[in-house]
Amino acid sequence: MDFPNLLMAAPLLDRLQGRRLQRLTWNGPVAALVFEGPQVLLLHLHQGVQGLHLDTTLHEEFEHIRFQDQRHDFSFLPPHLEGACFLGGGPIRGQSLLRLDFSTAGNFKDFNHLWLMVEFFGGGRLLLCDPEGRVIRASRKGGPEHKPGAHYPLAALPVVGPGQELPLAEEGFAAWPPALLERVRQGGAAPLAEAECRGLRGFKPDSVRYLVLSEERPAREEPGALLARRLARWLERVRQGRERIHVLSFPAGARQPCRLLPFAVPGPASAGLEQEAQDLFAFADYPSALNFMGRGCLARLQMTELVGVLRQGLEQRLARNRRLLERLEADWERAAAAGDLRQQNDTLAAHLHELRRGLDAVELEDVHGSGRRLRIPLDPARSPQDNLGRLYQRAAKGERGLQTVELRLEEVRRRVVEDEEMLRERLPTLARCRCRDLGEIDALRQELLRLGHAASLFDLRRPGPGARPEPAARAFRRYALAGGWEVLVGRNNRENDELTHREAEGRDLWFHASGAAGSHVILRTGGHHGAPPKAVLEATAAIAAFHSKARHSGTVPVIYTEKRYVRKPRKGEPGLALCTRERTLFVSPGLPEPAAGA
Repeated sequence: MDFPNLLMAAPLLDRLQGRRLQRLTWNGPVAALVFEGPQVLLLHLHQGVQGLHLDTTLHEEFEHIRFQDQRHDFSFLPPHLEGACFLGGGPIRGQSLLRLDFSTAGNFKDFNHLWLMVEFFGGGRLLLCDPEGRVIRASRKGGPEHKPGAHYPLAALPVVGPGQELPLAEEGFAAWPPALLERVRQGGAAPLAEAECRGLRGFKPDSVRYLVLSEERPAREEPGALLARRLARWLERVRQGRERIHVLSFPAGARQPCRLLPFAVPGPASAGLEQEAQDLFAFADYPSALNFMGRGCLARLQMTELVGVLRQGLEQRLARNRRLLERLEADWERAAAAGDLRQQNDTLAAHLHELRRGLDAVELEDVHGSGRRLRIPLDPARSPQDNLGRLYQRAAKGERGLQTVELRLEEVRRRVVEDEEMLRERLPTLARCRCRDLGEIDALRQELLRLGHAASLFDLRRPGPGARPEPAARAFRRYALAGGWEVLVGRNNRENDELTHREAEGRDLWFHASGAAGSHVILRTGGHHGAPPKAVLEATAAIAAFHSKARHSGTVPVIYTEKRYVRKPRKGEPGLALCTRERTLFVSPGLPEPAAGA
């Protein structure tokens, strides 16, 4: 969402003002804030679709069908925001950036307020900041301004409040290219190339086209002032319901599954997008259109996940069945040789009186009248009668196996044909299915299961081969200390490596029981003023002692240092770490009260 669309969506946030955040959950790049009421604010941070919508319930399929996109980790948000009161929010002036204000009295004692910044640009990101604009944590890594403790520069910009006469003054358009400003000065509705509309911070091409292309006669005022006036008039028309809002749904495989156009379609600003759309829906008000698009995009993206996992499962099953088919065909050829064995046995039985022990093979004329001479291998250590009995046993076994193999061949061939047909014809049709909510997806999944597709093909909660693994941070044991301090504990050597060398920031504090095997323990320091209090250091050291082999000792020495002074030795085993500049605390092993470990 860009700046104009965030301004139009602001009334949705007004509905949440004063409500308490009961739960915060997520699915891949989509975060769901469940408020009392109930009201659910969903924040979409997909690369293809970034936006928000408000719903009255969180459909169970949201958490059942998991997105494979795991670039974001929102696990740091619930300890800080659950139970907080929403004070309000709005877009940052001139930016594709939303600020949500929460009162956290009793949750996070360092601050009475926290800001949740939502970036709808550059791949999307959630940042938790203190009221001075310092970053506490980000949902995914980025530049230096996203690191814990850094000052987030855009947080210093003002939030545009409701009903502001000019949401963006003329100087806000000063950075626009001179060619675009000249088009504004000249007026007219001649088409704008897509490249001319891109790269403008806070404005997407659709909004740029609407503001630049106007049928009104050129005005004498400066282009910046004219653009500011057009933006204000556009917002007023949308809020008063005098501008039709359109949602375009595009076919499968398109760069964006849905698109919202808050202006006339067709028209100069739509740039012919309605001709590429699969469906076009019109709404009288912006919130209804936004919520419809949000639900539809969520369903379409879940549908893409469902089809992708189904395709992957079918391809794997088809490959297995093709390999099985090759083996069965080889078995059939061997079993078909049982008829030759029976012919050899009958010939050997007719000439048995002519044979003696010690022969390794004989050549005899076929008794079935084919005129051929048959070469029959024998075991020289056995008598002719024993050789004949063994050959009859082999022939009988082969004949029985031939019947079994033929039945299995027929079944496997049928499955191969069905899966090939599903991949070639039915799956592309499924990908074009116009599911518009998660309930339809659940019904579709049940129908596919009824048709005989294995339930494992639809388990999107398991990452497929090549998918990015679940962020390790969710698996760490967690403790919350007084004052809003967070402690992370590795559960095994692999997690210790992940926690120390990947998850922890350079200024975080690393703890470990001295002279005893145990977990790596990290005390998060981002977002706090100054050094941790002594009580926090001792509580963290007690946790490290508790999660070590020395947990039953009365007093345990625990070393700690900044994470930047901890390194992994070359070719070291998992969980091994070397540190410098360490200090030592002597503590009794124990957990905080109440224990908040995950």
